Amino acid sequence: MVGPGHVPIPAKQVSKITSGQFVDLADLLSANLRLAEQEPQTFLDGKLLVSKKCRQVEIQEILTWTEAFTIFQMVTCTTHSYRWPDLTKYKLLIIQTARQSPGRACLEYHLAFRKDAAANGLSDWSKMNSELYNFHLRSPAHLPNPGLLAPAPPPCSGGGEQY
Repeated sequence: MVGPGHVPIPAKQVSKITSGQFVDLADLLSANLRLAEQEPQTFLDGKLLVSKKCRQVEIQEILTWTEAFTIFQMVTCTTHSYRWPDLTKYKLLIIQTARQSPGRACLEYHLAFRKDAAANGLSDWSKMNSELYNFHLRSPAHLPNPGLLAPAPPPCSGGGEQY
């Protein structure tokens, strides 16, 4: 469904996306889908035990986010083609915000916006949520910080929010 070099998105993920549920964008990246396919499954008394989800790739910067969001957008638009313009406007807002604001503020806004959109059934993302935007981009915590240039934690270390 996605294209050359990308692992197909599992039907369960497609269903969640097209029904408006929150899906972690990192789970749509090919490296993480391949890893999920290879995870051994452990059963106890005939029931699947759920283990901690490991990822090979986390979304730590705008390029990886753009790849994952584009996959999300393509999946969404296979069922809801009318969503292409509003999702494209949203993607441009996030890219522009990343260019103008150093650090991870755009990713934090994105996460808050998507969780709010899923909770409230929002189906038009073309308009910025000013309250969330101002909270995530205007707070003193998002002033330039040399600590943001530190390397990302290794996979499966439980490091932070997922986008």
